[in-house]
Amino acid sequence: MRLLSTFLLALLLTACDQQAEGFFIEKSWIREAPPNARALAGYMLLNNNTAKDVTLVSAQSDDFAVVQFHRSIEEDGVYRMQHYPQLTVAAGETIEFKPADFHLMLMSPKRALTLGDTVTVQLTLSDKTVVLLNIPVQKKAP
Repeated sequence: MRLLSTFLLALLLTACDQQAEGFFIEKSWIREAPPNARALAGYMLLNNNTAKDVTLVSAQSDDFAVVQFHRSIEEDGVYRMQHYPQLTVAAGETIEFKPADFHLMLMSPKRALTLGDTVTVQLTLSDKTVVLLNIPVQKKAP
């Protein structure tokens, strides 16, 4: 039964916004980068419309060697990136992944990605739910 539920959830995710029982992701995109870029950034809205916190514990993609949760933080006029091994979206809250803030750090691409390509990213939640994202490569936010 669990296998069937997982299959149906994956099917649902390909047909509409990515979601998992009240937790949904929308407006996802990856910023187009030069052909030899060693890292790209992914952006989206993480919406938690549930009564409990949702924690993202990992991210991975067949198109990148490493996918991590990062946040750009400005200190004294200089930006640096902070790595988050896990990221919690509080109950009823939304986290926006956007330039100069939270983002997916997509490192060591395994293929050249150009405008219009789509990247599949798998997010795993603390309850073992897997959310599949099909993220388009774009010049700017949708």
